[in-house]
Amino acid sequence: DHNIYLSGNSSVVKLASGKFLDVFDHSALQADFPQGLQVDRNGNLWVVGVRGLIERLPNGAIKRYGAREGLSDSFGLNTVAQDRDGTIWVGTDRGIARLEGTQFRARQTPEEPSAVRCIFEDREGNLWIGSNNGLTRFRDDTLIAYGKSEGLPGDEPSAAFQDHNGKIWAGFDGGVVTLAGGERMLAAPVPGMPTVLARQFRETRN
Repeated sequence: DHNIYLSGNSSVVKLASGKFLDVFDHSALQADFPQGLQVDRNGNLWVVGVRGLIERLPNGAIKRYGAREGLSDSFGLNTVAQDRDGTIWVGTDRGIARLEGTQFRARQTPEEPSAVRCIFEDREGNLWIGSNNGLTRFRDDTLIAYGKSEGLPGDEPSAAFQDHNGKIWAGFDGGVVTLAGGERMLAAPVPGMPTVLARQFRETRN
């Protein structure tokens, strides 16, 4: 099924038959301020909130993941994503964590732990992690970091994306770059792109 979900200050809604319907009871998310959303391959809805990570199963049951499960339950969570193997990843203020069974385990980046702003998987199976330490590519349990020496305009990417040609786009406070190359990718600025904060990428189809 193709469904549209939206998150707001205290609710998550789903577009059905032309109307937006509440996914959770009105009181369920009052203090969560939901932000990031991810629907996994089993139809479970994952919601990033200020009180931790919330998983809503297709039958309506709700699970919460906080400090006891390896995450923060008081702010500190930024984004959630699922890779092609079905693993759930969460970007936190102290790095990236993946779900192993019922517990989240931190995965250290090459630098000191820092806030992870975005996560996405490209068509080759690379997991791209944008943090305050730059852009990191994760594949086969190996991490490769990209920074200013590879042409990035800064160390804090806020968005990453792959277009239909396979080109990787990365957004920063100071603009947008594309990455191309082999094992050691090099970045190039996008000609004519204004110096703006890039938060999201989307591609249309002809």
